Amino acid sequence: MGNRRQLPEFNSLGIRINWYGLADGNSFYCSCETSIQPWLEGRPVIVASNSDKIAIALNRRAKSLGFRMGDLLFEKTRELKQHGVVVFSSNYELYGDLSARMHTCLGSFVEEMQIESIDEVFLKFTGFDDWDIDDYGRTIIRTVRKGLWIPIALGIAPTQTLAKAANKLAKTELDRESCYVIATEEDRAEALRKLPLHQVWGIGRRWHDKLCRELGTASPTAWDFASMYRPRVRKLLGVTGERTYLELNGIECIPFSTEVDTKDRISTSRMFAECVTEYEAVFAAVLDYLSSCCRKLRGQRSYAGSVYVYYHTSVHENYKGPKDARGLKLEFPTPLNTEAEIIPYVRTIMRTTWPRYAPGQTRYRYQKAGVILEGITTADARQLNYDSDPEHYARMERLQTAKDLINGTRNMDSRLLKYATQLTKTKKTKLLRTMKTGNPTTLWKDRFRIRNT
Repeated sequence: MGNRRQLPEFNSLGIRINWYGLADGNSFYCSCETSIQPWLEGRPVIVASNSDKIAIALNRRAKSLGFRMGDLLFEKTRELKQHGVVVFSSNYELYGDLSARMHTCLGSFVEEMQIESIDEVFLKFTGFDDWDIDDYGRTIIRTVRKGLWIPIALGIAPTQTLAKAANKLAKTELDRESCYVIATEEDRAEALRKLPLHQVWGIGRRWHDKLCRELGTASPTAWDFASMYRPRVRKLLGVTGERTYLELNGIECIPFSTEVDTKDRISTSRMFAECVTEYEAVFAAVLDYLSSCCRKLRGQRSYAGSVYVYYHTSVHENYKGPKDARGLKLEFPTPLNTEAEIIPYVRTIMRTTWPRYAPGQTRYRYQKAGVILEGITTADARQLNYDSDPEHYARMERLQTAKDLINGTRNMDSRLLKYATQLTKTKKTKLLRTMKTGNPTTLWKDRFRIRNT
């Protein structure tokens, strides 16, 4: 590890290599909680879902105790107490702020970066041929750790898929200090032989099962896949699978973009704090979720072509009541992005799908609802109908802009300005976050106080 290593500028064919790094926050949600509460370092930490019922993030210590993603926490009460596990409600305001800070810190080390998700960033290392890349990678890791108290893993390789693979190995090979570099053909072969095929970026369950049958083994490695005959890969997995195959072989196929990708599908869903039987409560909750979707939609300067609303009873196997699931999708005559224009469609969906109960029939107890906006298009590509009134749409957008300014960055349960139908909502559908930490990085009321004793 002490030897100085540099990234080759050209491959064996004389083609210039673009080097990529994938920086990934380890157990990011849990690391964010530990970041503002450093005394939790070394303790098992779990972050629960919006309903405080399901584990959605676990740190390494919690995983070593046998807890897994998706565990129902109310069924593990005794084990949680026995092992001293600290459980937190989801605090997306905190995670979003620390994510932005992490992205800014990482961006200071390279000229170009591509934000992949809240905890993942691709860094472009082209032009670093004369640098000691192992030392520089560890410097990046130490800087983020020191500045934000968030541990990251960094994988560096000649393609984005190989960088993902290197990142996976950086988390397991402790002697590499969380930095794994694939700089040569020998490095690539060694890394792919260590990596199980199902951990390769882009290999889903269906492709994995198909390749297992093709390779004649139940646990193939990434090297087994990368060593296949290329035309056979094309026939089995199509063009997309062939691109993954080529990327594993060091041939760049996935374009690198510094632009934030426009989502083609935006959704918001929540589990209710309690089961709900009233139409008004479910409808009000759905409008809250619609408001959240529209905010994301306008944030990327886009318009939606349709809305899908769904709600259902508990899917838990121990649920004894009558089960029901309903949903409906409606297309808009012209793409929309304001709540006022989409609410009539949501109301139509709710009135159409809401159950008609017979006298004496037991009411369904709904536990979750969601809204999905699809058919996303950019403002430049938006097309109005021949009978559309541009002035009407302009008024609606001005109204929405004023509403957004008043509500600011508040979450859906604390917004100041809402539609009247949203105020009929009972506390049963509100976001249940009884174990939520404060937001000392964004709210003055939650700031740390230092006492002189």
